[in-house]
Amino acid sequence: MTDDQLYSEIWNVVAAHVGDNTDADCITDQIWDVILEDARDTARRRSYDQAAGFMMGTLWGGVK
Repeated sequence: MTDDQLYSEIWNVVAAHVGDNTDADCITDQIWDVILEDARDTARRRSYDQAAGFMMGTLWGGVK
């Protein structure tokens, strides 16, 4: 699912509950911001985990 499709699906669900108005736009934007922030945090954690794994492998990989 593309970002546009996901956003549209979220908007459809919100609009079904609050109606097709500016409230639906506002709520959908707030939900979208939460999703984007979570995606950034997840990418950041994965990057840190990969760097830590590489450093540990480098440090301990030569020990026999």
